[in-house]
Amino acid sequence: MTQEFGTTAFTMMDRLRSCWPGSCVVCGFTVRGATSLCQDCALRLPRIRTCCGVCGIALTPAGSIPTCGRCLLKPPPFTLCKAVFHYQPPVSKMLTQFKYHAEFASGRALAWQLAEAFNDYYQVATAMAGCE
Repeated sequence: MTQEFGTTAFTMMDRLRSCWPGSCVVCGFTVRGATSLCQDCALRLPRIRTCCGVCGIALTPAGSIPTCGRCLLKPPPFTLCKAVFHYQPPVSKMLTQFKYHAEFASGRALAWQLAEAFNDYYQVATAMAGCE
């Protein structure tokens, strides 16, 4: 019952946001829908393309080893940590606005980006493992 209410409330909020357009938290361009980030700004976010398969730290794409030296020398007590963005503008500013100034639009924009990135990662990982 609680999950149904949450889904219904989310759908209603999404519909309300589509009626009254908001603005992109980075450039100010008018956006519609659940996200608070325009497509151009979303594409320009500083994504980590190649990272350690254990700790998630950014790696240079030149190496073929998917694990950083630190994790090879002393494996951490966890199996996987995934980072999506470099901590630099505009991501660092969006995090600061959300964390210290209650800019929920910035948090919502980052949440959508993180959800998409982890969904993509999950689909690739599932395909590689032969699971469906």
